[in-house]
Amino acid sequence: MKTTNKPKSIFLLLLITFLCINLSCKKNDDMVPDQILKNNYSGTLTVRNTNTYPEWDETAQVDVTIDKDGLVTFGNTSLTYSGEKIIDDDSKIVRSGSWTIYPTGILEQHNDIIYIQVDAGVSVVNDVQQVYEKDDLGNWILLYEVNYTGNPNSDLSFIFDDAETGGGSTCGITADTGSIIWTLLLTVTLD
Repeated sequence: MKTTNKPKSIFLLLLITFLCINLSCKKNDDMVPDQILKNNYSGTLTVRNTNTYPEWDETAQVDVTIDKDGLVTFGNTSLTYSGEKIIDDDSKIVRSGSWTIYPTGILEQHNDIIYIQVDAGVSVVNDVQQVYEKDDLGNWILLYEVNYTGNPNSDLSFIFDDAETGGGSTCGITADTGSIIWTLLLTVTLD
């Protein structure tokens, strides 16, 4: 007489199915678990763009909200800059341009530190540098112009806890020719 072990087979099949479902639904360790934030937050993402030759110092700001589930939402804006540098009595440099800024972001957690990873979505709309000289009558005459192409680095990373403090969380670049500094500042939003 042949015996079958159906209860063991069924149990083994259920165990394998459970393990497969559990492993396939495992969350990415870098993502912030649902409801990790105790509050909703609102604030601003600010960029300060400075240049030394020619000189300008311009700032733009967008609103940001982060809900308890970790959904990060940004507004959008533009930044316009221009400067003029007189080299000597007979020549000057003029540069002007603008950016459109459409940020997106997500929360990530690494070693118990929550980060806000942001793609600032910067696109240079028009950035032109012009070189002029004076003619014999003292009028400025355009000698040549250079169109700048490309976009500044838009990949930003902010520490959530720093963004909640008075000065906010900052990142960016600084050089002798200028700087692009981003600051994220958040405050608790009362429900």
